Amino acid sequence: MSMKLPESFTGSFNYVDCGAAGDLSNSLVSVFSKSQYIGFDPGLSQPAKKDSSSIYFPVAVSKQSEEMRFYRTKNPTCSSFFVPNQGFLDRFMQVGEFFEI
Repeated sequence: MSMKLPESFTGSFNYVDCGAAGDLSNSLVSVFSKSQYIGFDPGLSQPAKKDSSSIYFPVAVSKQSEEMRFYRTKNPTCSSFFVPNQGFLDRFMQVGEFFEI
């Protein structure tokens, strides 16, 4: 997908992605040259910089400032602070196994 911005556009923004391990493309940031991508995902092994406009942190994000239990699932991109509703998820064509703790 290609986007063209007006030449008068001089703005920037920070794109914050909680659960970033599944998408490392940052196509929006490539359109806005003065912008920064900040990704958080506890599945990452260490802080990483993809390029000068992107940085990733290997942590989970919550509105609470306290230690919380984090549920790691079979598919790391499905991990969460919330317990998966396995009975509900099992009704959907093999998706349930991704959420097994």
